[in-house]
Amino acid sequence: MLLDVGASGPLAGLAVAIPVTIWGVAHSPVLPVDPGAGILLGEPLLFKAIVALFGPAIPAGQDLYLGNVAFSGWIGLLITAVNMLPVGQLDGGHVVYSLLGKKQHAIGWVFFVLMLVLGWWWQGWYVWAALIAFGTVLASLFASTWTWVAIATWTDEEWAQLASVIGVRDESLATVEARLARLDEVEKLVSDWTRTRTPLEAAERLQTVGIEAVPVQTLAETAADPQLAARSRGRVGNNDQSA
Repeated sequence: MLLDVGASGPLAGLAVAIPVTIWGVAHSPVLPVDPGAGILLGEPLLFKAIVALFGPAIPAGQDLYLGNVAFSGWIGLLITAVNMLPVGQLDGGHVVYSLLGKKQHAIGWVFFVLMLVLGWWWQGWYVWAALIAFGTVLASLFASTWTWVAIATWTDEEWAQLASVIGVRDESLATVEARLARLDEVEKLVSDWTRTRTPLEAAERLQTVGIEAVPVQTLAETAADPQLAARSRGRVGNNDQSA
C-alpha cells in the first residue's frame, strides 16, 4: 500500500502538469529577446521535449515567453520532480522505502550529499537540501496490528514524550544526532509498540501528549470516515433554512 501511496502523487502530478504545459507552451508568444524582461527559467529535459514537439518555432534573436498557463505547468513539473527525490518524506522516499526497506535511509543520505555538491553550480540546491534535512529527524510509517500509523517527532522534547509513552528509558537517545546514528534501532523500538495496537489506538494515544500521529487509512476506511460522513460529502440535500 505504501508503494501505491508514494507513486500516486507523482503520477497524478504529471497527469495534470504535462497536458497543462503542452497547451500553455502551444499558446505562448515568441518575442524579441529583452534582457530586462521576465525571469529566465531553467529547462528540464521534459520541458525541452514539450517545447520542441508542441511549441512554436523560435527564430534567432527571439525567445519563448511563457503565458500564465505554461508557467503554471512549468511549476507543476518542478514540484513533481522534487517530490520524486528518494529522500525524507517525499513520495520518492516512500516508493524507495516500500521497495528496499531500510536501505532507503542510505540512499536518501547519498542524494542529500549530492544536492550539497550540486549547490556549487546552482545555489538553489542548498535550499532544497535544507528543507529536506528539516524533515528527517524522525518521521516514518510504523506497522500496527493490521495497517500503518504515521508518526513524526521534530524536537528532542517531542522524542522524550514519545519515549515515555512507548516505554523507552534509554537516555543515550536524547539527541537528534544520536537517534539518526541509531535510526534502525529507534524505528524498531517504536514498531514494537505500534504492532500491539490498532492504528487508531496508537495515533490517539500519541496525540494526547502532543505527538503528530495519524492512522493510514485504506480506501474503504476513508470512504467510511465519520468526519467525511458528517460533512455529507457527495450527498445532495435541501439546504433551505427558511421557516
